[in-house]
Amino acid sequence: MNVDSNAWVVNVAQFELQEYSTIYVDTQEVLGMEYSYDVPLNGVNSAYWFEFSRVNAPENTKPEVMFAANDLYDQFDGKLNFDIFTGVINYYLQSDTITESDFYRQIDFSARLYAGYTFDYLMNNYIGTNLTNDLQMRRYFRYDPYQKSIFVTEDDKFIPLNQ
Repeated sequence: MNVDSNAWVVNVAQFELQEYSTIYVDTQEVLGMEYSYDVPLNGVNSAYWFEFSRVNAPENTKPEVMFAANDLYDQFDGKLNFDIFTGVINYYLQSDTITESDFYRQIDFSARLYAGYTFDYLMNNYIGTNLTNDLQMRRYFRYDPYQKSIFVTEDDKFIPLNQ
């Protein structure tokens, strides 16, 4: 059965969720001197691998594998305080750890972002396929559905793994 040659199958090949602890160095200036404090943070990394396969591609054609990931960290508010009477500098830290609703919001954000990345990938593939031979596509375009505009990007896209 022949299907439109612009048809694609997108497979979420792998999803990885990793919890970790890290240190954020909060640097602030007090009385002309720079001080730093190591803030311990919890993080969650979600990583995704997508396989793009063109329908009706030759039989031995391997799918194009794309990668994307993002991190979610504890939120914090920290500040250095200089006590002029004792000469002591204290760091005051207020932490807001990751909640279940924070995690679900991050997953929802990722789903919307990667849906956009998928559209952008297919759009750029179509543009590259339909350019004349003397033109080469040197830029990668993103579509903003909210502004209804197209712009050039270098980093805000899938990372190709098998090129």
